[in-house]
Amino acid sequence: MAPQKVIQDAKMHKKLFEKYTVHPFYVHLNGNDFYLVFYSSLFSKGNDFIISATNNRVTKGDYNKALELLVFLLNNGASIVKNGNARKNINMLAFEKTKSFLSQVAEKVRLDEDIKNNYKNALNTITNNLILQNELIELMDRYHLFIEQKRENDGNRFIPEDVEYVQTILATLDYIQYQQLNNELNTFDDFVQINEDLNYNSQVKELITSDVKRYITEFSKNKSALEQEIKKVTYFENQGNLTKEEHVQLVKESYKDTQRGYLKDLKKDLRNLD
Repeated sequence: MAPQKVIQDAKMHKKLFEKYTVHPFYVHLNGNDFYLVFYSSLFSKGNDFIISATNNRVTKGDYNKALELLVFLLNNGASIVKNGNARKNINMLAFEKTKSFLSQVAEKVRLDEDIKNNYKNALNTITNNLILQNELIELMDRYHLFIEQKRENDGNRFIPEDVEYVQTILATLDYIQYQQLNNELNTFDDFVQINEDLNYNSQVKELITSDVKRYITEFSKNKSALEQEIKKVTYFENQGNLTKEEHVQLVKESYKDTQRGYLKDLKKDLRNLD
């Protein structure tokens, strides 16, 4: 249940035939709690809202800072749930079976040096991407636990450090996705060579299954689509040379800048803060 002061503010700014919804997440800043209230109507497709504080004596600066934090929190949280859950639920069976096959080749088949390196590079990529996927799953589990604890222990109250933590989670998801895609792109040509080798190497043919052959074919086609996916998560020059910490920090700052630009347009729908 929202505080009475927030309910009063919500009713004061409500127009005829409108309904209002108080978002359950709120921000605690400088001794005050700040809530977002959204308005909806059957007759309007607007996105009007207000920001309400539980204390009447609040500076405009605190209102603006709280609004920024709430926008960061809700937007970043929504992105984590949508994109993070989607990537968490990716079926990695193709990677696991391909890793098993490549490991068998490394152990049992004598190969020329060049093609041996192709198999080695491919195995490293598959192994690394499986490790990264486990990191992503653990990261998503930590995020869901964090949100659950905020609800149960703090009544959905978030302080600025909590919002920063959410931004770190999102930027880390971005880092993992970039690394996985970049790994695949860097060994694309290796998979092309392996796919060709499968056609005439009798020792390898004895080890491969139809499923794994199909997986390797998939890993070795549509390079342009892979490059397009990487472009979506590439924000800086020489991004591949950044450490994890550098990547996460720079992406967080990029997200903040983007959302501050979005916030300027969002304020057009804000009813109670000039």
